[in-house]
Amino acid sequence: MADLHPSNLKLIERAKKIIMQVGECDYDTASQALREANFKVKTAIVMIKCNCSKVEAEARLSVGVGFIRTAIQEGNFRTDDR
Repeated sequence: MADLHPSNLKLIERAKKIIMQVGECDYDTASQALREANFKVKTAIVMIKCNCSKVEAEARLSVGVGFIRTAIQEGNFRTDDR
């Protein structure tokens, strides 16, 4: 369900509910994260769960092959090329 592409008001509200549930946050936090993530639900969730920027959330999702659980796990992301 996190692959939702909110293309109308009803789907945007559904996306916010998903973000609130998974991200364990309030409506305003979910709304702000969704806007900052350019309405990408997975990115917004990772931003909230990892307290990170959109760029870092996208990088984490890339490393995690699109899986939120992998993207938010602590040891799966590093900023250097060791």
